[in-house]
This record gives sequence, C-alpha cells and structure tokens, in this order.
Amino acid sequence: MSVTAAPMPVRLFAAADRWAAETPSAVAFTASDGTLDFRGQARQFRVTAAALAAAGAGAGTMVGVATGRSCYAPTSLLAAWWLGATAVLLDERHPAERLNFVLDDAGVEVLLATEEFATTTGLIRVDPVGATENPAPPPAAGDLAYLVYTSGTTGRPKGVEVTYRGLDLLVAALAELSIPPGGLGVNALSPAFDGWLWCTLLHLLHGQGTAIIDLAADDTDLAGHLAAIKPRTVCLTPSLLATCTDALSTVELVVTAGERCPGDLAERLATGRRMLNVYGPTETTIAATWADTACGDDPVTIGRALPGYRTFVLDEHRCPVLPGTPGELYVGGPALARGYRNQPALTADRFGPVPGIAGGERLYRTGDLVSARPDGQLDYLGRTDDQVKVRGFRIELAEVEQVVEELPAITSAAAFVLESGAALGIAAVVAPGNHIDAGAIREHCLAKLPGHAVPSVVDLVLVLPTTGNGKVDRDALSQASGATGTGGGRAPSTPRESEVCAAWSELLERPVVDVDADFFELGGHSLLAAQAVAALRRSTGIRFSITVLLSHPTPAKLARELDRRTGTATGSGTGRPGSWLVTWHPEPARRPTLLCLPHGGAGCGRYRPWQERLGDRVSVVGVQLPGRENRWPDKHPDTLADAAEAVVAEVAGLIEPAAPLVVFGESFGGLLGYEVARRLGERGRPPVALVVAASEPPHEWASTHHDYGSEAVLHRLLDAGSATVRDLDRDTRNYVLTLLRRDGALAATFDLPPEHRLDFAVHAWGGDADELVTAASLDGWSGYTTREFARRQFDGGHMFGTELSETTLPALAKLLGVPAC
Repeated sequence: MSVTAAPMPVRLFAAADRWAAETPSAVAFTASDGTLDFRGQARQFRVTAAALAAAGAGAGTMVGVATGRSCYAPTSLLAAWWLGATAVLLDERHPAERLNFVLDDAGVEVLLATEEFATTTGLIRVDPVGATENPAPPPAAGDLAYLVYTSGTTGRPKGVEVTYRGLDLLVAALAELSIPPGGLGVNALSPAFDGWLWCTLLHLLHGQGTAIIDLAADDTDLAGHLAAIKPRTVCLTPSLLATCTDALSTVELVVTAGERCPGDLAERLATGRRMLNVYGPTETTIAATWADTACGDDPVTIGRALPGYRTFVLDEHRCPVLPGTPGELYVGGPALARGYRNQPALTADRFGPVPGIAGGERLYRTGDLVSARPDGQLDYLGRTDDQVKVRGFRIELAEVEQVVEELPAITSAAAFVLESGAALGIAAVVAPGNHIDAGAIREHCLAKLPGHAVPSVVDLVLVLPTTGNGKVDRDALSQASGATGTGGGRAPSTPRESEVCAAWSELLERPVVDVDADFFELGGHSLLAAQAVAALRRSTGIRFSITVLLSHPTPAKLARELDRRTGTATGSGTGRPGSWLVTWHPEPARRPTLLCLPHGGAGCGRYRPWQERLGDRVSVVGVQLPGRENRWPDKHPDTLADAAEAVVAEVAGLIEPAAPLVVFGESFGGLLGYEVARRLGERGRPPVALVVAASEPPHEWASTHHDYGSEAVLHRLLDAGSATVRDLDRDTRNYVLTLLRRDGALAATFDLPPEHRLDFAVHAWGGDADELVTAASLDGWSGYTTREFARRQFDGGHMFGTELSETTLPALAKLLGVPAC
C-alpha cells in the first residue's frame, strides 16, 4: 500500500467530526478531571484553537501542551495542530528544572495548561477549562507537528522534531488497522512519552474512547482499573502487561511496545485476541514496524516495516547482512523526524545517507540490534550502545551518570540495569576525604531526573570495574549489585518473615535476607510493589492493598502487619488497636520530624513519597486513623480528644524532645493537628509550628452551625479529593464516605478549650480555588497563637497540600530548619 502525506492531520480532524456525528454522546476521553463525549470533543478542540489563536499562536508557534492527564488532552493536541503549531509534549510531574529546560530549549511561546501546572517561566498561558467559545480560524498547514524530549548523552534531554508529514503517514497506517468503533481503550503512559500519542490517536481514529490510568497515583491497581474500565483495546509495555493478564478478558486488541516482549507473554496475550507488537524509536514518528497477528505475523517479532517506511539490517561496516545474522537496524522513509532540536551535530550523526543503500536515501541509525527472518519479520535482540529501556522508557545511561557526577563528593559514576531488567542502578566512586550516603545521591537524582530514570539501587564503590578494552563493565556492576543482597542484617526469625523474604527475592532477583531492608532501596518500584502484593496475596490468602506495603516497606514490618490481620502477631491479641503513627525513617527519634495528619477519609500513605523527597535528614511520620491502610479492622475512637491523646502518647514515646517538630494537618487533619499540637504544648513538648492546610479555625469547627458531617458537605469533600479518590469504584467510594462520616462524627465532639492560644507559630495555608475554606476563614487562625501567624495562598483546590507537594514540601522543610528539597 502506498500513502501520501498531508501538510496537516486532516484525517484526525475528519475522525473527530465523524464520531461527533455518528456517536455524539459516547465517551471520547475520560480522566480524573472529567469526561468529554465525541460531540463535546469536536466542539472543545475548536474552542481551544480559537483561544490559542487569540493568544498569538499560529503556524510554526511552539505550544507547550501540559494537559496529558486531563480530559482536555486530545482537544489540546487537535487545537494546536489545527493552527499548524508545534505541540511540545510536557509531563507536569517531571522536575521543574527539566521542564524549564524543555520550555527554553524548544522556544515555547504559549503554554496550554490548566492552573495546576506551575513553572517558573512567564509564558502566555491558555487554560482550556476557561476557554471562551469563539469561532476557530481556518485550519493552517505547518512544518513540525510535535517535539518529544528524550534522554540525552550530554546530561540534558534532547528534543526530537517530528514533522506533520511523518505524523500523517503514521495516522494513515493506523487507519489501516480497521479497529471496530465503540467502547474504551486505555492510556496509562506519561504524556511526555510518544507512546501516549499512539494510544490517544489510535482510539480517536477508530471511534473508541480513551480512559486515562494514572500509574503515578498512590495505590494505583492497574489490574483493578482494567477490570473496572472493561476496555476493548489496551496498549501497554510488556512489563505492565505481565502484571495484569488476568484482567484482559474484555480486550479484543492488545498492543505491546516499548521493550522486548518475551515469547511466553506474547503467546498468552495473543491467545483468543488480536495482538500487535510495535517497534519504533521516537525519531521514526512513534512506530516503524509492527507484527500483527491478524496478518499471520509472529507476535514475538517486531514484524515488518509499516507502509511508507523501509528497514535495513547492516553490519558494523554498514553493509547488509544475511537473514538470521544480527545487525544494526536502520530505518528510512518520509516519516523520519527532522532531527534534534538545536543539536545539528547529533542530527548529522544519527540521520543521513549510507553509501550503496537505498539510493542515498536519508536513514536513521537506531542503535538497535535485530535479525531478519527469511520471511522479512524482525527479531529484536537489544541495544548497540549505552541507551537502555527500563519498563518501556528509553534512558541514556550517560544522562544519569552526569547528574550523579554533579555532586562534589563523587569522582565518577556508572549506571547499569539491574539483572531483573526492571530498574536502574548506579555505582558511584566517592572522592578521597569526602563522605556521602546513598540516600543523598538518590535524593539528588529525584530532583534532577524523571521518575523512570532515578536509580533504585545506589552502590558506593572504591573503583569501577572495566572490561578488557578498558570500558566500564556494566554487566559486572549489575551482577555484583544482585549478589551483594542484603547480607549482614537481621535474618528472618518467623515463618511469615521468611515468606515475605522469599517472595521479594524472587521478584527482585536478588537474595533478600535482611528483614529490616527497605523494598524500594533494594530496587523495588511501584510496578514490582504491585507484583509483590499479588504474589503474597496468593501465597498467604490475606487480602491487602499496595498501600500496606508502602506503609510497611521492610519484611519485618510487612510480616507483622500480615500476622496482625490474621490474629497471629507475636505479643498482640486479636482486635488490639494498631499504632496511630506510621514511620518511614528507620531512625526517627532524633531527627527533625514532620507529623502529617491527612484530610478526612484518607490514609497517611499519601505522605510516604515525602520521606523519599526529604531523605535522611528528616523523619516523616503519618497519623493513621482507624479504618484505613494498616488499620482496616480497628475501631474508631469515641471523641476527638481520645484520638488526640492517643497520638500525643505515641509521639512522646517515638520522638525525642530535642528534635524539632512541625505538625501539618489537612482539612479535618488540621483540627486534629491543632488538638495534638495544643496537648503537646501543655506537656512541655511544643512543636516548632502548626501548619494547617484548607482547614477552618477551631471556633468554626466547634460552632453548632458547622456542617462538616452533613451529607452534602461530605460528598463535596469526596469530589474535591485527589485524582485517585475521584476515580474510585462505587463500593470503595461508599467506604470512603463511611470513613468521612466517622471523621465528621469525631469533629462534632470537639469543644473549644478555655485557653485555646498556642505558644508557637501557626501557619494557615489555603488554595485559591478552594470552594470549601475561604481566605477570610483562614485568617481566623490568627487568634490561636501568641507568636508568629502567617497565611499563604497556593494555586490549587481543597486538596492542594499534597497535590502541590513540589511547592508545599519545601516550605515545610524550611520550617523544620533543613534545606529546601
């Protein structure tokens, strides 16, 4: 089949209008912030295009698109493309330094984003939520369709410039797949990753809706989401698909991409349904080859070239090799990217003609090793350089190394893939006379790199091993990291501890023999955590969620919790209430402590990532009310005073009096935090400060007119919750409402004490978009301190405290007297 590229994505515009006419009320795109049907989608993209044009955008304008996890994601893309502009794909969860670099390097002039997206730049912002309905200008032709930034060897990401011609060739190939319309597909990828575009465009073309699954949200259960969504089409990496094969009963088409698909997994996925195994670097406009079982292809392979593409397998001298012989894959055709943004030398190195091949046509050197079968299908064998793929993400090891080598205490570093293939490790050589621990290195990486590129394992070594030709021996580093295990710690002493260690050893592919070792410091991540929970559910018969592992990340802690749930915990009687405090630091007693009290109905597991962000210098402690996470069966206290007394007693036994303490409470947690802080002060253990977020002052809580416990307010609180809360199934939503009612009943027992002022600082924080707690109400906290009072407003809603942790957490660290994170 031959295809002709158009200067604008007319097929996409036509598809949007077709489904708006044929299935106007069907779901087009659903995310945590709402749902658009196909009629609304066709209207919204033109409204957004008009708003962009009014802001000065047109053909060739660089438009930053930061709506990827919003229901406005596809309309934002179509709006930019309608004007012939270039969409610069952004992930709002990437570190601010990386985002600002991308905005500057791309030359972004207009930012298409909701108010939640924050950068330090002063760009013109267009918010699709508030776009005024005005006529859109006529569609315009453009040159570059989008920019995707991938890892770069210089330590900085590199921008891949993809043309409208390439985009249209890909869309034409997707259209030939002839997927039946109706139902939903899922998109669980980062919006700064071109695989995200694949999912969005595939579903749009064929009249299927897209459901966003946010894998970065707390306690995301991929299999559970798939079972609830009942999708017809699923596009995921093999690593993710391996965790949820039992949840694919409704799936008619499964697409795997991003990394090599093991043969046994491909066989399982292809049984009883159509399967595509897709291959394509970003530089080839998302996809260059695919194996399609509907055409009789073997899904273990990456198939053959798409229409409009050509593939060549060449040896190190750039000569063709025989079928069955490994060689480097070169890709040609008009869908190749134009090159790398502002990097002509790198563009010339990776793109160009090869003498004697394809008549001098421009080719892209992929760096991937393949071998061709006699029938033309390609087997993927691995990489020729130091670029790797971990969980579907391309990572330049050199970028990770350069970030680590920025630290003054480090002389050299080498990144490697763990033997499991599921995470990165970094080996670092410390300069003589210097000291640095693994936590500080990982913390530095968290601030500089996207999550998928942050090493899970940090090994401090005296010297980096080398191969015979003098290069760093990454295989040796990987093997040494796995063989090191966690020896020297405390060995398992109970059957349950042995069971947990055995399960983790199998998943992490390294011996776990220290029951005090942290799952995530051993190389675990959210995907492996989900697999660990699933494995232990099967072996123990105990039902528990991933939040339990997050709150109990060592074998000893997790084993005790599992035993407690079965009534077999040593020294614990069945039904005995659990601890009110959850700690994530192994030695919390002497460190500055951030005591966190969540909003009503929520568990404190939401604060675990804060410990990782703050590192060893601070202990983050969560207050856990009964009925959630590690305290599912525990009984609620009768009064707020009882709850506060229980927390105060445990704080006194856990945290040394000399350690600085900040109490942070959100919404209902602000009231409980006030009562905890007040009682600590009465006992001669005052905190440095009380920080309340989106919480009314105590006299309003004590008022007979306060309606926190009313059904109307409870439902508003639930709807104001995080994306995870808003995405709950009906049964779980009802359970959260039950917890809110119980917390509301506790709040109703609060009586304002005669001496209600605190002899320490009070900070009252609010969200500008909070419809439940006003700035005037927050000012009422000024009467509750004899010391400093400060009110601060943030650009968020009722749950801004944790949702905007990039902003709030540095402010809390400052109050504790530690450097901003």
